[in-house]
Amino acid sequence: MPRGDTDEAILIEQAKYGDHEAFNELYTRHDSQVYRFIRRRTDNDTDAQHIAQDTRINVWQEMQTYNPVRRSFLTFVKFWASIIRLH
Repeated sequence: MPRGDTDEAILIEQAKYGDHEAFNELYTRHDSQVYRFIRRRTDNDTDAQHIAQDTRINVWQEMQTYNPVRRSFLTFVKFWASIIRLH
């Protein structure tokens, strides 16, 4: 089955167990929303791009802490984007 057809819950579980390909698919599904969220909070595209890149790295590193019962994946990503933007 192509990854694009994979249910988000399955991708989340696979990513939590270190499946980088599943994480990339999952994150890519939300990439444009995340970038818009970051861009609205920055002064320029360069800063937004750096924050977006750092966010992706941090989210990957923190995937094991993500609990889909507590919040959506997009909310989890936006949380990390907000933290990174403050630094």
